[in-house]
Amino acid sequence: MAGGSSAGAGVDVPATPLFAPRAQRSSLARDSGVSGTVIVRAHVGADGRVLETSLERSIPRLNGAAVDAVRRIRFRPAERAGRPVESWVSVPVTVAD
Repeated sequence: MAGGSSAGAGVDVPATPLFAPRAQRSSLARDSGVSGTVIVRAHVGADGRVLETSLERSIPRLNGAAVDAVRRIRFRPAERAGRPVESWVSVPVTVAD
C-alpha cells in the first residue's frame, strides 16, 4: 500500500500514513484470480484516524479489502499553521497475495 496525497484546501503539510496494514483478498477474489489497485479516498481527522471513506477507483471484488485496510491506517494528520487539521487523502491500495 502506498502513501496518499492530500486534497485539503489550505493545508501546509499533508496527512501521511504512519502505519499501513496489508489488504487481504477475500477467498472469492483469490479463487477467481482478481487482484489490482483500488483507490480509496480517506477523510483523516485531526487525531490521525480515518473518519470516513469513499472509492475513487473501484474493483468490485477488492473494494471491501481495500476499504478495510484504509480504515486501519493511522496517519500523521495534515497541518495548517502548525496545528493538526482534518483533510482528505487518496490512498492507492494494491490487493494481491
